[in-house]
Amino acid sequence: MKAADETKELPFGGKHGGPAKIEPFNTHRQIAAQKLGMEFFNMGEEAISEFQDRGTYNGIFLDAVLVVFLCISPLSVSKRALRVSSSVREEAMNWANQNGIRFGNANHGHLVEAFGDIVQEIVESAAEIDQSNPAEPGESLGEQSGASAKTSA
Repeated sequence: MKAADETKELPFGGKHGGPAKIEPFNTHRQIAAQKLGMEFFNMGEEAISEFQDRGTYNGIFLDAVLVVFLCISPLSVSKRALRVSSSVREEAMNWANQNGIRFGNANHGHLVEAFGDIVQEIVESAAEIDQSNPAEPGESLGEQSGASAKTSA
């Protein structure tokens, strides 16, 4: 993974088919990705375990297209996704199609690598939260039950 101060780029998807700068997966982009149907956040620990063990999970292709599309697009696209998610989802699919992203080809590899970097940051961040605030059995990452909230307060 690249250092935090290094600019991340996708070798395609930018203006005139050139490289595209990957912006941070900030709150707006995270909420927009959920609104557009990102699977990873809904699958919880199962997806994280599968991703860490195998480098993939069911639904990774759609998640990668959505997240990377949002991260190379202006923040206004993520904000628009909250109002009209179907049109932004269609834009993401068209972007993937126009850039020839297909299972197993080079662009697919670049897409999944960029997505993997983003997801790894989420996993590492969640692990930091878990270490400072251990979850009770059955809780998701960073979630705290009433019992453990009382003991840590």
